[in-house]
Amino acid sequence: GNIIAQLTINLPARGRSILGQAAEEILGNVLPIMVQRGLYYRALNANRMKAHVESVEDQCWLQSQLNHRHLVAFVVNGAILPRKSGVDDHPMDPSQAVPFVSPKRLEVSF
Repeated sequence: GNIIAQLTINLPARGRSILGQAAEEILGNVLPIMVQRGLYYRALNANRMKAHVESVEDQCWLQSQLNHRHLVAFVVNGAILPRKSGVDDHPMDPSQAVPFVSPKRLEVSF
Protein backbone atom coordinates (compact mmCIF):
# COMPACT_ATOMS: atom_id res chain seq x y z
CA GLY A 1 0.00 0.00 0.00
CA ASN A 2 0.80 3.63 -0.11
CA ILE A 3 1.45 6.11 2.65
CA ILE A 4 0.06 9.59 2.20
CA ALA A 5 1.78 12.12 4.42
CA GLN A 6 0.38 15.62 4.62
CA LEU A 7 2.46 18.24 6.29
CA THR A 8 2.93 21.95 6.56
CA ILE A 9 6.38 23.45 6.35
CA ASN A 10 6.89 27.04 7.38
CA LEU A 11 9.67 28.16 5.09
CA PRO A 12 12.13 30.67 6.51
CA ALA A 13 11.57 34.17 5.27
CA ARG A 14 12.66 37.74 5.68
CA GLY A 15 9.57 39.86 5.36
CA ARG A 16 7.68 38.61 2.32
CA SER A 17 10.72 36.92 0.72
CA ILE A 18 11.58 33.26 1.19
CA LEU A 19 15.18 32.62 2.21
CA GLY A 20 16.04 30.30 -0.69
CA GLN A 21 19.17 28.62 0.67
CA ALA A 22 17.56 27.91 4.04
CA ALA A 23 14.43 26.56 2.28
CA GLU A 24 16.66 24.37 0.09
CA GLU A 25 18.31 22.96 3.23
CA ILE A 26 14.92 22.11 4.74
CA LEU A 27 13.37 20.61 1.59
CA GLY A 28 16.51 19.01 0.17
CA ASN A 29 18.22 17.70 3.31
CA VAL A 30 16.10 17.81 6.47
CA LEU A 31 12.79 16.59 4.98
CA PRO A 32 14.25 13.51 3.22
CA ILE A 33 15.96 12.42 6.46
CA MET A 34 12.70 12.84 8.38
CA VAL A 35 10.88 10.75 5.75
CA GLN A 36 13.53 7.99 5.92
CA ARG A 37 13.42 7.89 9.73
CA GLY A 38 9.66 8.14 10.12
CA LEU A 39 7.95 6.66 7.07
CA TYR A 40 10.18 3.84 5.85
CA TYR A 41 9.19 0.51 7.37
CA ARG A 42 12.78 -0.65 7.75
CA ALA A 43 13.46 2.29 10.08
CA LEU A 44 10.56 1.43 12.40
CA ASN A 45 10.13 -1.08 15.20
CA ALA A 46 8.10 -3.88 13.58
CA ASN A 47 6.40 -5.00 16.82
CA ARG A 48 5.37 -1.47 17.73
CA MET A 49 4.13 -0.85 14.18
CA LYS A 50 2.07 -4.06 14.23
CA ALA A 51 0.56 -3.10 17.61
CA HIS A 52 -0.29 0.35 16.26
CA VAL A 53 -1.96 -1.03 13.14
CA GLU A 54 -3.99 -3.50 15.23
CA SER A 55 -5.02 -0.67 17.56
CA VAL A 56 -6.21 1.42 14.60
CA GLU A 57 -8.14 -1.56 13.21
CA ASP A 58 -9.80 -2.07 16.60
CA GLN A 59 -10.67 1.62 16.78
CA CYS A 60 -12.23 1.55 13.30
CA TRP A 61 -14.29 -1.51 14.19
CA LEU A 62 -15.48 0.05 17.46
CA GLN A 63 -16.46 3.25 15.65
CA SER A 64 -18.46 1.19 13.15
CA GLN A 65 -20.40 -0.39 16.04
CA LEU A 66 -21.42 2.82 17.83
CA ASN A 67 -24.38 3.74 15.65
CA HIS A 68 -25.76 0.18 15.72
CA ARG A 69 -25.77 0.29 19.52
CA HIS A 70 -27.16 3.84 19.70
CA LEU A 71 -23.93 5.13 21.24
CA VAL A 72 -22.01 8.30 20.48
CA ALA A 73 -18.59 7.51 21.94
CA PHE A 74 -16.46 4.79 23.48
CA VAL A 75 -13.98 5.22 26.33
CA VAL A 76 -12.37 2.10 27.73
CA ASN A 77 -12.27 1.66 31.49
CA GLY A 78 -8.78 2.49 32.70
CA ALA A 79 -8.18 5.09 29.99
CA ILE A 80 -6.23 8.17 30.98
CA LEU A 81 -7.86 11.21 29.43
CA PRO A 82 -4.73 13.24 28.81
CA ARG A 83 -5.76 16.92 28.87
CA LYS A 84 -4.83 19.11 31.81
CA SER A 85 -8.44 20.34 31.98
CA GLY A 86 -11.48 20.97 29.82
CA VAL A 87 -10.13 24.39 28.92
CA ASP A 88 -6.41 23.53 28.73
CA ASP A 89 -5.06 21.26 25.99
CA HIS A 90 -1.68 20.83 27.69
CA PRO A 91 -0.87 17.29 28.85
CA MET A 92 -1.98 16.30 32.31
CA ASP A 93 0.67 15.63 34.94
CA PRO A 94 0.74 11.79 35.05
CA SER A 95 0.88 11.83 38.86
CA GLN A 96 -2.51 13.59 38.92
CA ALA A 97 -4.21 11.42 36.28
CA VAL A 98 -7.21 9.38 37.37
CA PRO A 99 -8.08 6.35 35.24
CA PHE A 100 -11.56 6.56 33.69
CA VAL A 101 -14.19 4.23 35.16
CA SER A 102 -17.66 4.03 33.67
CA PRO A 103 -20.68 3.69 35.93
CA LYS A 104 -21.69 0.00 35.85
CA ARG A 105 -25.15 0.85 34.47
CA LEU A 106 -23.56 2.49 31.41
CA GLU A 107 -20.94 -0.16 30.63
CA VAL A 108 -21.16 -1.86 27.25
CA SER A 109 -19.08 -4.80 26.07
CA PHE A 110 -18.09 -5.45 22.47
